[in-house]
Amino acid sequence: MAQLSNPINDVQKEAANYKAGYEHIPPGWYKAVIIDDRLESYGAGEETLIMRFELQDGTKRNVNGLITIQNPDDWKVKKGRATLSHIGDCIGHTGQIIRTDVLFGRPLEVRIADKPYKHKETGEDMPGSTIKDYRKVGASPATPASDNGGTTKRPSW
Repeated sequence: MAQLSNPINDVQKEAANYKAGYEHIPPGWYKAVIIDDRLESYGAGEETLIMRFELQDGTKRNVNGLITIQNPDDWKVKKGRATLSHIGDCIGHTGQIIRTDVLFGRPLEVRIADKPYKHKETGEDMPGSTIKDYRKVGASPATPASDNGGTTKRPSW
């Protein structure tokens, strides 16, 4: 038996936090700063950098950005390195990125999109959020370039 030093007084209220998991954040652009990160290894030569962004909208909500660092698939590594470089560019970092803490606390904007997930314990479908893009604070939305023929050019990935 465990004696709790901080007793639970309202079981229903505390139980609601169990299902809350990650808070759903409505899609859109948000000003944010990186506040933490960690490397996760998934075996077979796969390593992902998980960067935690704090939204600067007065709510202090967090959302994670996942960046592939090592993977047998070279394309995933190339995309991960490009993403990390893009984040550095968005916050005005110049030079090499050797340690990720040089990116902490510097504002940028993140585009949040819906990404539902299954709750680990209950299997319930839960609303979730993910980061889809990054840009400098105050930058206007990207507009696709077009050639004289009027066709839209898109990145190769």
